[in-house]
Amino acid sequence: MSPSSDDVTSWHKAMAKLATAAPLGSGARGSVPVSQMLDEAAFVKIDSHAINTPSKCTATLAALAHHLTAPFPDELHKIRAIFCWVASHIAYDYKGYLSGVRGPQTAEAVLRTRVSVCEGYANLFLALCEQANCGLKAFKIAGAAMGVGLEAGDPCKPYFLVSPTQFIYSHIPKHDPANQFLSVPLTHKEWIELPHLGPSFRINGMRLVSATGHQKSNNMCLLSYLHINNDYLEIVVEVSTAKFAATGGLMMGQITYGNLGPISTVGKSLVWVDNPPHKDSLHDRGGQAMTMIVHSTKSPVQGRTYYHLRAYVPHGELVVRVMASISPSLTSCYPALTFRVNNCGPGKVPPAPVIYAGSVKLVEPITGQLKVGEKVHFKVQGPQEGIIMTPCKKILKFVREGDFQVLDVLIDSHGEWRVGHVNGRQYSFAGLYKA
Repeated sequence: MSPSSDDVTSWHKAMAKLATAAPLGSGARGSVPVSQMLDEAAFVKIDSHAINTPSKCTATLAALAHHLTAPFPDELHKIRAIFCWVASHIAYDYKGYLSGVRGPQTAEAVLRTRVSVCEGYANLFLALCEQANCGLKAFKIAGAAMGVGLEAGDPCKPYFLVSPTQFIYSHIPKHDPANQFLSVPLTHKEWIELPHLGPSFRINGMRLVSATGHQKSNNMCLLSYLHINNDYLEIVVEVSTAKFAATGGLMMGQITYGNLGPISTVGKSLVWVDNPPHKDSLHDRGGQAMTMIVHSTKSPVQGRTYYHLRAYVPHGELVVRVMASISPSLTSCYPALTFRVNNCGPGKVPPAPVIYAGSVKLVEPITGQLKVGEKVHFKVQGPQEGIIMTPCKKILKFVREGDFQVLDVLIDSHGEWRVGHVNGRQYSFAGLYKA
């Protein structure tokens, strides 16, 4: 797939709007943009103060607000302390959201129970700003959000003073479009069509470039819904090269089977679009996830990099996630994009190869089953010059193509075959196949 010829910003109305939209009111401190005020290193002390708040300081809203804000003379730091405490100590009431049976959402109740849905988070944050008695101005906007289920302490700092051009991907006001703070606001219908994002999307400066299976001819083109007929799935994303390296530079794709269920009408009074392209909802069934092959190419935009995630997928309704790192100190990857994939193809494809973590990336082939007697075109990506194949007796061709190393091999024995790089006496394997 060529990202430039199929880039969603070239044909999708909502994405094209956001490509030209500018945030309004970004000069929160005169001529100083908010982006220049956000130094995560400077927030370490504030976050530690908020996270380690003694229980005796949480007895009342007033006591908590005083504890969080009193040590800091700067309004931005006071807001950060309140934000960090709420994000670190309040869990999302996922069961209550799905069932519609929720506890009280007042600020006092949320402080006591430490669980809430969106309304409770907003009420508590608003109340703490008011109780701080230091001139902090805050107001609540009713609306809708994509994605629920945060636990207390989950990575959500990308939401702190996030730019309106990014925040719109997950939240939209119910009424006044001016509250989107965008030079070109979206309609509710356009908003519903946006990709379904996770916490690692923003922190890596990511954007969706293209994916197989978008229904461009539909009156409503949901970018999170993919319909394919030939088992092949490819998703292309673009990241900020510097931001992605700073988070650890890890990316992966996961595929799981889904269970169909009715679309929840919770929140229908807030944002709802008639005649959606499907009448049901898909939930992750769980179990062992299938993996996708990941490699990178250069973006035409300086300081940006494309990542390609590819796989042959089974027949049926699937949940597919693009996962990425959020911090070099964390070994796990967190969701960046989630897709519902309906594969109407036969789905009779061999399993993917076993993927090894490391600096060497496997590119081809993307199926893990080899046949004895066939010639196979192997391709890997990595910093080393050499390529290694074990066991291997008949190398037919070896060339270097830019960042990639290509090896044509005759598969002459049964068993496991590994492909990777060799640098002196050090081996770094990218994947394992079976013949």
